[in-house]
Amino acid sequence: MTGDLTFQNLIDRYFIDPYFVLLSWNFLLICILITLYTYLIYFRFYPKKQYLIMALSIIACSIGIIAYRYLFEEVLMFNIFDRHNYVEGTSFQTHFFDNVYYIVPYTFLGLTLYLVQASIHAEKKIKELKNAELSFLKSQINPHFLFNNLNNIYSLVNAKSEHALDSISKLSTMLRYSLYENDELISLSQEWKYIEDYLSLESYRTKSKLSIHKNIDERLMNTRIAPFLLIPFVENALKHGVKTEIENPIILNLFKKGNNLHFDVRNKIANVQKDKMNGIGIDNLKKRMEHIYPNKHHLEIKQEANFFEAGLIINNIC
Repeated sequence: MTGDLTFQNLIDRYFIDPYFVLLSWNFLLICILITLYTYLIYFRFYPKKQYLIMALSIIACSIGIIAYRYLFEEVLMFNIFDRHNYVEGTSFQTHFFDNVYYIVPYTFLGLTLYLVQASIHAEKKIKELKNAELSFLKSQINPHFLFNNLNNIYSLVNAKSEHALDSISKLSTMLRYSLYENDELISLSQEWKYIEDYLSLESYRTKSKLSIHKNIDERLMNTRIAPFLLIPFVENALKHGVKTEIENPIILNLFKKGNNLHFDVRNKIANVQKDKMNGIGIDNLKKRMEHIYPNKHHLEIKQEANFFEAGLIINNIC
């Protein structure tokens, strides 16, 4: 390169010549101010949907920047260095539109910064709300569980049953699982152990052998799932279903198809009217599944004649 466009001339012009150094730093300051001010305008007014104030503020900012740059470059700097940034005789109209050309991209930069920050904040807020709701749903499980099983143990102790101590031990194990199992995912074997202890407590309470037929694929025991997903189906079957008829057992099927986990429960519906609290588990399960496995699960509940069936499919977890 030759003449005024050589690299050395550019260095001398923008890093040594005091006139161009001041112009460059002032322009950089203007770009930062436009970006920051635009961000603050959106931060202040956009969440409140005050769009008119927001638009007027951006226009006022642009006019102020244009006026400031004109006064700085064409008045102050001219009086100090006797040099114009624009060609002498350039109209204010040309100066105005030239500045608009530079203001627009930095206005969009400020908007982009706000949208990125707002997106991160919204995602964090949604995660906090989901965690709070999941904690609330999980806390509902524990009192519901305690209400039923403490009554069972009270009956066993009152009757001086030989199963009283074993039932207390199983309840302790289940409470430990309920209170201290804070992992997002656990092995399916842990959930199934919880179910087995629950069935044992229920058999002590009824004083009759439960009629339950289990088809369990043991290969699934190492599969990791969210806790308390399967127990609501079992609780619902025992509370609302016939559970001691040999010819009509409660059927529990746990198996896999491809990479999908399937859990089906079928029971004959009991004629005895149940209290209204019994639906809490299934209702909570529906909400939890929407949070934990959005668009990755299928929950089906149906009733045919005197039988009730509930099925859960979780896709691509095994």
